[in-house]
Amino acid sequence: MTTVFDSDFPKLSSSTDSLPTTSQPQPKPSSASSSQQTNDTLPNPPNLSSIPSVDAFKSCWVCFATEEDDPTAKWLSPCKCKGSTKWVHESCLQRWVDEKQRGNILTAVACAQCNYIYRLVLPAANVLLQMLEKMDRFVARACPLLTGGVILGSVYWSAVTYGAVTIMEILGYKRALHVMEKTDPMVLIIGLPTVPILLVVGRMIRYEEALVRIVDRTLNRQKLDGQEVDRSLEQQQQQQLRNQRGLPVSTATRTFIGALAFPTIAVLVGKCIVASSGSKVVWPHWKQALIGGTTFLAAKAVCKVYLHYKQLVRRRNRRILQFDDVLARETQNEVPYDEGDDDELIDEGEDELLGEDMGP
Repeated sequence: MTTVFDSDFPKLSSSTDSLPTTSQPQPKPSSASSSQQTNDTLPNPPNLSSIPSVDAFKSCWVCFATEEDDPTAKWLSPCKCKGSTKWVHESCLQRWVDEKQRGNILTAVACAQCNYIYRLVLPAANVLLQMLEKMDRFVARACPLLTGGVILGSVYWSAVTYGAVTIMEILGYKRALHVMEKTDPMVLIIGLPTVPILLVVGRMIRYEEALVRIVDRTLNRQKLDGQEVDRSLEQQQQQQLRNQRGLPVSTATRTFIGALAFPTIAVLVGKCIVASSGSKVVWPHWKQALIGGTTFLAAKAVCKVYLHYKQLVRRRNRRILQFDDVLARETQNEVPYDEGDDDELIDEGEDELLGEDMGP
């Protein structure tokens, strides 16, 4: 057996060195090295802590200016608001507070969003200034009360004067003075102002409405189109007439003036009736006023009942024309169909339907 030593292959090793080298497979890089290489090539992620928040962005909710527009302005965060309404210029907020206080520096002002009351600090005031401010607040609170007292006093003494004048008109000047002199002053102080109050309350009683319903039930027994009249519809129509009689202001003033003028009207009507009767008997003033007032109320009731009843009848028999009928009337008359023609047309239609009811 032949033994082979390494010294026997020197030429073979040198020959292998001279042979062309073949590409050897490169080892695969590890995952750690690949991830490090990828991180080196990608950009760094943004630092979220370096991005300014919404609260840090200052924008005035009064003038909408930002910190870049006026870098020297003083900013405030005076309330609990967050986000775009957190910051405000001190000068803008001072003007806004002045508008809300309207001259009264002690008025509390709250945020319009979170309703937090702003903490307003005033410089310290000396003793004299504090006294003047207290006096000013006292006068400001007392003046409305004093004004109300003056108005109530004026109304009271006006009512007393009116009550005294009314008694003089009804009883006569001399007899009224004699009666008031013998009456207890306390009774006069309490009783005279109640005269206009009683007249206004009596004027507010709508007795004509009850009379209209009685007259309507008595006279209106006919049938409309072969059917009985619907009483609920009539009541609704009467309510509409009452509602449309006038505006609240005009109705109140009409009631007030009518109540205050009633004694004078009663006296004048009574004197006219006595003078026209030709009687030689001297009637007392209170009898003349009683006769005149009764006559005036009776005549007024008759006129009102007639007016309201006819309005109810007209509303009940109202009808609406077809548009073709309106065009036919325009073509026949060759006149534009205006509001005047509309009123005349309504009257003609009511006369046709009502017949003798619309007569005098």
